[in-house]
Amino acid sequence: MKVNSKGISKEKGVKMIKISHEIPVGLFPQHDFINDYPYALAHLLMAGTEHYESTYAKFYRAKLQTAEFSILDNSCYELGEPIDSHTLYMLGEEYKPTHIVVPDMYQNMAGTVASVFRHIKEYGKASTPKFFAVIQGVTMREYTECFDEFVKEESIDIIGVNFRTLSDGKSRQDFLKHLLDAGKFGLKKIHLLGCENASEFLEYDKEIMDKVHSVDTSAPIVHGWNLNQFTHTPFSYKKSNEKIAEHLFKNLSRQQYDMISHNVKMFRSYIH
Repeated sequence: MKVNSKGISKEKGVKMIKISHEIPVGLFPQHDFINDYPYALAHLLMAGTEHYESTYAKFYRAKLQTAEFSILDNSCYELGEPIDSHTLYMLGEEYKPTHIVVPDMYQNMAGTVASVFRHIKEYGKASTPKFFAVIQGVTMREYTECFDEFVKEESIDIIGVNFRTLSDGKSRQDFLKHLLDAGKFGLKKIHLLGCENASEFLEYDKEIMDKVHSVDTSAPIVHGWNLNQFTHTPFSYKKSNEKIAEHLFKNLSRQQYDMISHNVKMFRSYIH
């Protein structure tokens, strides 16, 4: 069995979940040691706007279009609403990621389904990237209905599931278990978006994790610079409201670098 610098098995036929962490500019040289694939935020690529960041754009222009798998996110989490469909389409054609997160509406199931299918109808035949749709809603029932709608659409390649606890008290673990029990897990590739507490991943059954395609979270990075150490057992750290996009040029001490390195390795052990 071959192992690369991250300790990831490269044995032929062994499926491994793809992991990516958003990182500040100071960690760009270590991107490929930290991440399995590039995950970029669309609003930081919007030239001529207040959000544009040239260093970020230059770096991800090369990363997105050369990676075997890459994601361009619609920045809904960062901005409170996604960038508009046309701008997202144009960025997708310019930066050429393999996948683009189509516009969703936070906690709004009906609005998200309408937004996703409107984008697909308008750009489905012209878009170079494949489509990645994020489930929205406030209850397990709405999450399930949203999932069912996306499964029926052939042009949606990946379905993203957020980390939030629903209004009926159900967690992401509950939802994924529900999909598994209903025989729906595997109908589309599943991506896990972010996490509130990284030790969530210690609690998943192997049967579920074996079917997850990819994961992204900045938790190991943000907790690292806050000197919160990940452990082999469940812990109570909850991710702060700090967003990588707002701290792109954060200066990191040697101690912070070391803690980030530890957390990245520990998170990978949770997943694999």
